[in-house]
Amino acid sequence: MKQILIIGVLFFLISCKSNFVAEGNYEKVGSDFSYSLKLNKDSTFVLIKKYFEGSGSCIGKWRIVNSNQVILECNKATVIESLASGYISDRIMTLKIIKPKKLKLDNVIMHKVEIQ
Repeated sequence: MKQILIIGVLFFLISCKSNFVAEGNYEKVGSDFSYSLKLNKDSTFVLIKKYFEGSGSCIGKWRIVNSNQVILECNKATVIESLASGYISDRIMTLKIIKPKKLKLDNVIMHKVEIQ
């Protein structure tokens, strides 16, 4: 009986593992903004935020922290980049994994885009 219980618990824990595959393109387009995120297999990323009044971008490295978080760490910006309109001042950002094909950054939920 103990063995069956242990096997059942192990099976449950394995089945709860996230089936999240990070690599790919994510986006959200609103009426006056858009977010575009590309997570590459080599752990690099490109984030572009466009607003009515300006746009900003960030390039850097990403990593999965746990089953529901991804950390984006932007490369150091030049002085000119940091003075530009739309500059992304948060150089470390946390994405929440909502579902296997949905990531949340701030209050924006981005959906994975299948490119053919």
